[in-house]
Amino acid sequence: MEINLDAVLLELSKSRPIFHGESDFQFSLAWKIKSMSPEIEVRLEVPFLGIDQRRIRLDILCKDQNGTSYGIELKYFTRKLVTQCGDESFKLRDRGAIDHQCFDSIKDIQRLEGLVDSDKISVGYTVWLTNDKSIWERSWERSKKSAFYEQFRLFEGREIKGRMDWGEGTSLGTKKGRNYSLSLIGTYKIAWYDYSNMDKCFKSGYNGNDLFRYSLTRISNNRKNGIFQFIDS
Repeated sequence: MEINLDAVLLELSKSRPIFHGESDFQFSLAWKIKSMSPEIEVRLEVPFLGIDQRRIRLDILCKDQNGTSYGIELKYFTRKLVTQCGDESFKLRDRGAIDHQCFDSIKDIQRLEGLVDSDKISVGYTVWLTNDKSIWERSWERSKKSAFYEQFRLFEGREIKGRMDWGEGTSLGTKKGRNYSLSLIGTYKIAWYDYSNMDKCFKSGYNGNDLFRYSLTRISNNRKNGIFQFIDS
């Protein structure tokens, strides 16, 4: 039976509504998968050669008793938030430029497509978790900056497919380390779901950043049902 990551995330949110960083999220998700399905082999940071022969590392690799393998890539985008969870304090910072975060998220899909197509994994998943509403909301007031990365945006209901590139006039500084286009084989519709709300459970600072939402994407060789399929190349 395939891993039900929605169910795993639901259970995880009950004990871990917030994380210190992406590594914390990675370990906690892997631990929850293993605790809910002890028969599944779970490993972290497993190296593979991508289709361009560059070494990449999967955040989580799971393998069931039938030999079916699941590659999972995570992103944890945070906005400034100070809060308390039980007896543990959390102080999240604004994490990087949103344009780079969106680009890297789609690049994960592209990579997973490549691993699935080359039969290195059976199924791929991307899991994005954030308290930054500017990622899931589509603002009708497009700023000049957002126009530069419009094709990489991850707002609710958006379909991502085909070739995506930076907008005309994007500076080399903005594109540094990412001065190329991305291409997807499949078509994927982005959906966001509530994960946790720190304002309802704990005293928080920086109101407006208390809600965490997640988006889950599935990448497989069957791309006709694009709503749940994402790919990595």
